[in-house]
Amino acid sequence: MAEELISRVAKLVDDFREGQKLRGAGRESSKLKKTVSFLQSIVPDAEKRILRDPWRIVAWLDHLKDAFYEAEDLLEEWPSKDEKLKKVIPSSSPSEKPHLRLEMSARAKKIKKRLEAIAADGRDLGLRECAVDVRVERRERLDSFVYEEEIIGREDDKSAIMNFFLDSDTDEHISVLSIWGRSGIGKTALARCLYEDDMVKKHFDLRIWVCVGDNDFHDLENELRKIRGRETTERADDMEQLRKYLLVIEDLWSLVPERWGSLKSLLMGGARGSKILIITDDGYIAHSTSTSPSYRLEALQTELSVNLLMRMACQEEEETRNPIKVDIGRRIVKMCYGIPLAIRMIGSLLFFKNTEAEWSNFEDETPEFSADSRNLSSILELSYNHLPCHLKQCFAFCSFFPGDWVIDKQTLTSLWMAEGFILPIDNGDWDMENIAHDYFMDLLRRNFFQDCVKDELGNVTSCRMHHLVHDLACHVASTEYATIYHLRSYPEE
Repeated sequence: MAEELISRVAKLVDDFREGQKLRGAGRESSKLKKTVSFLQSIVPDAEKRILRDPWRIVAWLDHLKDAFYEAEDLLEEWPSKDEKLKKVIPSSSPSEKPHLRLEMSARAKKIKKRLEAIAADGRDLGLRECAVDVRVERRERLDSFVYEEEIIGREDDKSAIMNFFLDSDTDEHISVLSIWGRSGIGKTALARCLYEDDMVKKHFDLRIWVCVGDNDFHDLENELRKIRGRETTERADDMEQLRKYLLVIEDLWSLVPERWGSLKSLLMGGARGSKILIITDDGYIAHSTSTSPSYRLEALQTELSVNLLMRMACQEEEETRNPIKVDIGRRIVKMCYGIPLAIRMIGSLLFFKNTEAEWSNFEDETPEFSADSRNLSSILELSYNHLPCHLKQCFAFCSFFPGDWVIDKQTLTSLWMAEGFILPIDNGDWDMENIAHDYFMDLLRRNFFQDCVKDELGNVTSCRMHHLVHDLACHVASTEYATIYHLRSYPEE
C-alpha cells in the first residue's frame, strides 16, 4: 500500500536530515521533506477514492509509488556519515568524493522535481489533505467483543431451524431445508450456531459442513468422500451404513439439476431422520432444493439493529445507554438496512471513536462513502478506508487465499512477518509474533474475518473471510499483486 511506502521514505528523510554531513545535500533533503509530507497527507484520500474513481487514481498512485521506490533506493544508498563514505570510496581516490556527492545530489534534485510534479497532479485531482495516521489504535476490547457466534435477535429463526433438525416425524427419508437471504444477513452465522449446539451434536451420528462457493458438485462429491475417509465411488448405503447425519452445504451459488440429483442419490443411504441444510443467496435455488418450504432470513428490526451496534461500539455496559450515542447510532443503522455484517462493521469503527463529538463527525462523513447504502459493498469500503495503513496491507495480502479458504492464523501471521508488514512498537518490548497477533485480532475485531475456530483455551486458530470481504481484498490488492491461477482439469467421465 502507498501509505506504508511513504511512511518508510518519510522516516528515511528524517534520519538523513538528522545524520547527513554532506554539504549541498541538506537543502535538497529539506525541500524533499516538505514534498513528502504533503504527499503523505493526501495519499489516504487517494486510497479512499481508488474504490470509486479507479482509473485516474490508480495511474496517479502508480506514478507516486514508482517515484517513492526510487527515492527509497537513493536514501538507502546515500552515505549519511563520513565513515560510510570511507567504505564506498577508496582512500587512494579522494578526487572521487566530490563526484559522488554531485551525482547523488543530482539524483535527489531529479526525484524532488518528479515528486513535486506528482504533488501538483494530486492537487489537480482534488485530493484532500488528511491527518497522518497513527500506527496503532489501542483500545482493548477485553471480554466485551461480540463474537460472530453470539447471535442477536434470531430466537424465532433458531427455533424454526432447530425444529427441522430434531423432527423425526417426516415422510421424507432425508429432508432438505434451504436458508436464503441477501449477503451479510447472517445465514452462515445462524447455521454455525445451531450446528455447534449440544442438542444437535447428540441427535446426529455424523455432522458434515461443506462450502461449495464457486466450485461445482464434482468438488462437493469428492469432498464428502474425503470427509468420510473414502476416495472411491461406492454406493451410499455402503458409505453411510445407515448413520443419521446432518450435512450443511454452504454458499450454493448455482444449481445444475443433474448434479443435485446425483448428490442426493449419493446421500440416500443415511438413516431416516438425516437432514441437509443448504445456505444460499438465491431464492430460486432455495425453492428448488428444499423438500419443505424454504426459509428466508429477514433483516433485523430497528431496535435489534441498534442493540447490536451499541454492543459492538461500546466497551462498557453503561456506555451502551448513553442517550446521545444511542440517538446517533439509531440514525446510523438506517444505512445498514438490518444487515448484521454491515452493523458489525460500522459498530467496530465506532468502537475507536470515544467521544460523542467523534460519533457525530463519523455520522457526518458516512454519506460520502455510502450514497448507495443498500449496497453492502459501500459499507465494506467504508470500513477498509478507516483501517490504519499497516492493517490495509495485511488485509490486502489475504487476497492470496482462495475464497472461502480456512486461513490458519499462525500461517497468515508468519507470512506477514516474512513480507516485512509487522512494524516494531516504539518504546515497547513486544516481539514480532505478538505484534502480528495484535494485527490479526484487530482485523478480526473489525469483522474482516469470520467463522473463527478456537482451541481449548479459547484462542483463535483459524478463520475465513466473507466472500464480499474477500472480493474487496482482491480489489484493493489488484494494484499491488498479480495472481496466477492454476486451472484444474478433471478426467473425462
